[in-house]
Amino acid sequence: MKKLILVLLLLLVPIILTACQGNETATSAPPSVSDTPSTTAQPTVITTAITTTQTSLATTTQTPSTTTPEPDDGMIRGGFAADGGLVEIPFVIAYEMPAECSVLADAYPIILSFGCSLATLQNPNSLNGLEIELILETRDQTLLHSFKRFDAAEMREKNYTYQPVTEEDSARYVFAHSETFEVPASVFMSDSSLAQTLYFTAKCYRNGEPFTQNSTLFACERVGNAIVFRSFDP
Repeated sequence: MKKLILVLLLLLVPIILTACQGNETATSAPPSVSDTPSTTAQPTVITTAITTTQTSLATTTQTPSTTTPEPDDGMIRGGFAADGGLVEIPFVIAYEMPAECSVLADAYPIILSFGCSLATLQNPNSLNGLEIELILETRDQTLLHSFKRFDAAEMREKNYTYQPVTEEDSARYVFAHSETFEVPASVFMSDSSLAQTLYFTAKCYRNGEPFTQNSTLFACERVGNAIVFRSFDP
């Protein structure tokens, strides 16, 4: 009997082992691998091209406005400053000339600027019978040289005018016309060794009779072999 039971047990062992292996295979099967790519949504990366715009800015350099003196160009000037304020004068004369000249020179160049006021030029009655003579004279009104003489018709035609201009705390005359004249050297040859005061004068005549004038003065002195001129204007 015991032998029979042992035989049966021996027969049942392979059956039990087979059944256990079948269950283990069923529950331990690895996950299936598909060849189809995964359709899981991937995050979208947005790349934005950033364009840098360079704007060219014009650089403006502002220079401070300053009043500078005229350069030392070897010239003297007079008559351009409106001394005592902007008073309207019927006729004004101003000059520019070398500050020094040789006594051996035949003549000296002198630039004269001259003209009447706009109000005078635009008023026909004020010019009736008017004539102007530009001269060089001494303090006692001795005539040294006559530059030119002209009438109202020439003044209108060639615009012999001036305008007063105010700049900060100063005033000056701006002329529309200038001329260069040659003055003989003998005019400035004084017998005296002392400096003398001379005048550029615009003499105004009405119907042949003098009625007004305007003068600009300067100093003249002989120093060695040179004639030295000095302006009374700053």
